[in-house]
Amino acid sequence: MTEIKTGSISIVLKRDSALSDVSSLTLGKDLVIKASESCQISNLVATINVTIDNNSKHRRFVLIGNPYSSDENCAVLEGEILTVLLCWDIVRININTCKVVAHYHLDHSGCNFGIFKIDRGYIIYGELEILLLNLNFQKEWSFSGQDIFVSNSECIPFEIRQDRICLFDIYGEYYEIDFNCKEIRHRKESESLTD
Repeated sequence: MTEIKTGSISIVLKRDSALSDVSSLTLGKDLVIKASESCQISNLVATINVTIDNNSKHRRFVLIGNPYSSDENCAVLEGEILTVLLCWDIVRININTCKVVAHYHLDHSGCNFGIFKIDRGYIIYGELEILLLNLNFQKEWSFSGQDIFVSNSECIPFEIRQDRICLFDIYGEYYEIDFNCKEIRHRKESESLTD
């Protein structure tokens, strides 16, 4: 689940695993936003319930996206534009009108787990790659490690700090990169983190 609170605005995005038959959703009756035109209402999708409370206005809609879409760290709010990552698709929605204002498709391997806003764009935390998209959602750079950026241990596989991104891959290799994709540090599993 992703919760965004700023001023009088509160937004909650939560995957709806109970909505097993999304074919019961009706375009027109239920407010449904598809992550892309190729996304069809079927049982092979993820449904993300979006609830927006803005002063006294309450809005709710359902986002339909790739079945591998996550509801954690999946959105950022900039003014009245909610930017949502649904695996390989990014949808920008005006929270006042609940209309899609832009759609972008990421063309690379692996699933994407999270989107994070920085001054010069957006960091995408992906299974195989970490991406920087500029403010126009064009890829500036990507970084890959030895293997996928997930962890079998208690290590946090992805963390953004003030001046760097810290990563662990599935083999325990540790990486630090700056926001220009320059590798600051790389430690193999067999090496001590203090080396």
